[in-house]
Order: sequence, then structure tokens, then C-alpha cells
Amino acid sequence: MDVRGIMQQSPNDSFDDPDKDIFQLKYVVIVLVLFASGLFILFISLILPKDGLWPLWSLFLNNVGAALIVSGVLSGASDLFLRKGFLKMNQKSTTKVLDEVKGTTLYLDKSTDLITSNLDESTNLITSNLDETKRSILSQIAFVKQEKDIGLVEILPDAVGYKYDNFLREQKELIIVLSDGRTWTSIYIPFLKERFKDKTKKTTIILLHPDSTEIEAWAHKTEYTVVGLKSKISQTIRALVDTKKEVEGQNVDIENVNLEILGHKSLNPYSVYLGDDQAIITLYFHAGNVRKFPLFKFHDTNDEQCMFRSLKESIGKLKKEAENIDYFKI
Repeated sequence: MDVRGIMQQSPNDSFDDPDKDIFQLKYVVIVLVLFASGLFILFISLILPKDGLWPLWSLFLNNVGAALIVSGVLSGASDLFLRKGFLKMNQKSTTKVLDEVKGTTLYLDKSTDLITSNLDESTNLITSNLDETKRSILSQIAFVKQEKDIGLVEILPDAVGYKYDNFLREQKELIIVLSDGRTWTSIYIPFLKERFKDKTKKTTIILLHPDSTEIEAWAHKTEYTVVGLKSKISQTIRALVDTKKEVEGQNVDIENVNLEILGHKSLNPYSVYLGDDQAIITLYFHAGNVRKFPLFKFHDTNDEQCMFRSLKESIGKLKKEAENIDYFKI
């Protein structure tokens, strides 16, 4: 239903009905017939003879004609006044209805605008969220691919919580690169001892060389004196050598534990635990003796970007440059 079309109509337009017009024409014809009949009868009453009974007929026709004329006049007047009153009343009712319809239409227009606005905002928000979700998913897919390419299999925010015992048991050839190594060795010396008992396993531990120029910088970073840092290196060496001798003394079938204790004079950016096909690195911070540092674990993926192979190549070169320091004592 076209509400606006109704509102644009005049209140009088609602009475433009053909059937109503026919009714009005019939009513006018009746009024005219009554009026004309009355005049005609009056005319007849005037021309009747004046003798005999004709005067009575003349009087009778005169009254009938007058009655017809009066009836026609009263009917016309009554119809006129009643119609005007009805039109005014109907016009008021129609105007009121149209005003209500107009108010309702305005309310619907505002509601429609509000709904459209909210719908647009919701659509934009949904579209934005979908775009953000799409970007996030694509980013995660790209990150997963990068993880796979470089061989990243595990990340821990704090390396202190990581357990190296299984790693120490499983690797046939193991190279460990530490700074002074005292804290880590004091924790895992029991597992190293079990490892030393297996003649098929080779272990190489590379520490900072006591004569390295990096000793002074590392001592400053860890808030130790140079002598104090060298003492920690010496304690690590002594713990490893004593454990090696203990295993050799307790096991007659093991004449010489396959252990190397080396010292390097290069920069030590992180600790490395390099196994057969796995590698673990723990990062150092640049300044301050920070106890919480992250751990990353990689495995061999046979890919050019594989981190394990890069570490293996780098540590292999470091090992060649390192020197035996199992004799060092302070």
C-alpha cells in the first residue's frame, strides 16, 4: 500500500466516486420533478373553471402543487445542509487519519534510516573483522611455513624450566657451548655421568677460554670480577674431569670416557646444545645479569633455511678453533 500516495491526496478526493455522482444526479432529478410537478399542478388549478365543483378541485390541486413545491424545496435544502455537515465531518476525520498516517510514515522513515545506519555499521564491522581475521590467518599460515622451513619445534619464554635429561640421553654425539657453565653443569652433572658410562656416546663441552679477551666483557655483564669468572670456569672443568675419572674408575670396561673440554676465544651470543638432528639455543641479554631468557629448539628439516644445519656448521668451525682446557685450574 502506497502510504505517501494517500497522503498526497486532498481530503475531498476521497469522495470522487462515480456511484456517488449518479446518486446525487438522481436526487436532483427527483427534487426538480417534485418542484416542476407542483408548479404544473398549480398552473392547472389556476385555469380550471370557476363554476360548479371546479373551485374545490382548484383548491385541492393548489394545495397539492404547493405541497410538492415545498417538498422539493425542503428536500433540496435538507440534502444541501446535511451533505455539507457530512463533508465537513468526513473531511475532519480524513484529515486526522492522514495526519496519523503521516506521523506513522515519518516514524517509519526514521526507523528505516536508523536500521539502515545500524546495518551499515554492522556490515562494516563484520567486514573489518573478517579482513582482520583473514590477515591473521594468512600471517599464521606464513609463520607456520617459516617455522617448518627453519625447523623450529618449540619455544619457551624461560629456559630455566626446560629439562635437558632426555636430550642428554638420546643424542649420540653432543656438543654443548656455554659461557662459564658452572650453574648448568652443577644441575645436570648426574645426567652427564650416566651419559659418560655409554661408550658409544661422544660429548664435547666448549667454554669461554680463560685467556680470551671476551672474559673481561663477560665478567662485567655478569657482575663478576675477571678472577671470579675464571674461577667459575675452573670449577666447571674440575666437576667434569672428576666425574670423568669417577666413571672410568668405577667401570673396568671404560678405559677412557669420550669427553672433550675445549675453550674458545670468540664472542658467546648464546648457549648451544647441538645433538644428532636437534639443537637447542638459549639467548643472552646484552646487559645485566638477567635470570630469565628464552629457549628455542630446532630439528633437521633438510632445507636450505634449516637452523639446525646453520648451527651445526657454525659450531663445527668454533670447535676447530677451540683449544683443550681440561688442564685449567685456579
